[in-house]
Amino acid sequence: LLRETPIAEILTSIAHAAKEALSACHCVLVAPFDRPLEQWAMVSDLDDGSNGPQMPARSVAGDVATHGEVVILEDLATEVSKSSTPSVLNDQLGPALFLPLQSSNTREGVLVVARRVGEAPFDDRDLETATTLANEAAVSIVLERARNDRRRLVLVEDRERIARDLHDVVIQRLFASGMNLQASLDIPERLRERAKDSIVDLDETISVIRQTIFHLTQPDTSWMGQIERVVDRHRAVGRNDVALEIDGDIESLPPAMGEQLVPALSELLSNVERHAQAERASVDISWNGRLLTMTVTDDGIGMTAGHSRGFGVSNLIKRAELLDGSVTFSPGPHGVGTRVQWVLPAPERS
Repeated sequence: LLRETPIAEILTSIAHAAKEALSACHCVLVAPFDRPLEQWAMVSDLDDGSNGPQMPARSVAGDVATHGEVVILEDLATEVSKSSTPSVLNDQLGPALFLPLQSSNTREGVLVVARRVGEAPFDDRDLETATTLANEAAVSIVLERARNDRRRLVLVEDRERIARDLHDVVIQRLFASGMNLQASLDIPERLRERAKDSIVDLDETISVIRQTIFHLTQPDTSWMGQIERVVDRHRAVGRNDVALEIDGDIESLPPAMGEQLVPALSELLSNVERHAQAERASVDISWNGRLLTMTVTDDGIGMTAGHSRGFGVSNLIKRAELLDGSVTFSPGPHGVGTRVQWVLPAPERS
């Protein structure tokens, strides 16, 4: 949530957690935002034989979303006739649990957890666990909505500021220059003088436009922004997909560490692009206030025997050693590809 992970990924993680914690075979999270009971996340061991698993007993979930009451069923098959989307899936599920995703002001959706036919029904302990997960899902949705509102507000404010700048400065200057030139068309000696003044005004107007454009395109200078920019640049020009994971408050990173981290990340991804022949790579950065760890893993050909240390690798090592850090190279998971771990300790306080 703090990293602003897409809401679909967050809800899918919660669905996985609910399925595992409650020993279930099917879990669905639905959030009635724009359309009633829109399916946001689903984790299931079952398949209805058509287009994949569907939400069981939609009518029950609709009642829970409307009234906000928990529903526990010992046998979901009895509800198949009420469902607006009957499927083979409903016949395979027995005990089921339907919980509202309740926030302080409204119901954000429904959590549906089900077990196979013949398995034990859900008890009070299961209900307590499911309620905790449902509350986490509700908070996630509320935060996502708040972030979307904030993004829209920032966009509106930027548009209003640009409109004011264009109207109050740019358009007025262009209009005044045009009027001056037009008024001097029949007087050649005055036209020359007015033209010089208009050129000065146009230069100043261009400067204002450039400043406006600069404010629109000014890059994010936060550590997160710089890291994401390096990864995005590699995704745009590279032949391999890159997954990014950051753990910890990366914005609290001391400047000296961040100034080494960003170019080190760029060098590592460049090495993946040029030498690894990989299809996928992952970047995991962890900062706990005491230790910064960056791990870059790829599924490429690995480091061959007798591999020489190039200029880029030497730079990586030097950047780490500047702050008493270290770099280790090893095979990737299951011996495939390469794993590079770049570690910096926090500087000691004087």
